[in-house]
Amino acid sequence: MCIITFGRYELESIRYRTELKYLINTKEFITLRSGISAIFKRDSNSLAQGGYRIRSLYFDDVFNTDYFTKLSGTLDRKKYRVRFYNNDSSFIRMEKKVKKNLSSYKLSAPLTKEQTLRMVEGDFEFMKDSPYPLLREIYIYNSSRLLRPSVITDYYREAFVFEPMNVRITFDEDLRTGLLSDDLFNPDAALIPVTGKHQTILEVKYDATLPDIAKQVLSCVDKTVMSISKFTACKRYMALNSWEVEKWG
Repeated sequence: MCIITFGRYELESIRYRTELKYLINTKEFITLRSGISAIFKRDSNSLAQGGYRIRSLYFDDVFNTDYFTKLSGTLDRKKYRVRFYNNDSSFIRMEKKVKKNLSSYKLSAPLTKEQTLRMVEGDFEFMKDSPYPLLREIYIYNSSRLLRPSVITDYYREAFVFEPMNVRITFDEDLRTGLLSDDLFNPDAALIPVTGKHQTILEVKYDATLPDIAKQVLSCVDKTVMSISKFTACKRYMALNSWEVEKWG
């Protein structure tokens, strides 16, 4: 646990967690979900049918720094995004995702729909005196870097948690992207499929160690950890040059 500072502002305490990603097929997904659901609980956000939809709008600067940092293989990087669930704009979060090799942490703050739309239009002034450290940080960052909407990601998630050791395992399917920030709150937006019909993104997050019981269930997964992210996988549809594209799968 440590405290991160940004200029004269002190941000909240953060804790790095190990985060592993795998691209699995339908057979692996069915096998894993069956095993995990026997020992893990569904997370508190899950709906009655078992999962929920996540839509995010990522922001990057005018140089696409976050995107090209990921493409270049830089181990220390970050992303800013607005996120909400099941097309419900009454609960929106501004998030900063920080990665350091295979470890990561996330900071968040609440946003209203009106504030989100102001960000889309390039207006970050409401963040200047915000009570939330993350929003003040973004205001300062935007002053020199000029953040703008980058890409929309949209997918269906099933999430499971093992509370005794703070382990979280998620299955993300039907990853889609939209090119227009105006589509963010449109539930009927025309989105482009990114993953194949039989592809699922498995994510495993834990603190110090992964419990043996989880390792046993995960033993059927190809041990090749993905380096690609949903952000870059979706962003490739806006690439202008072949060298800007990361291949999926």
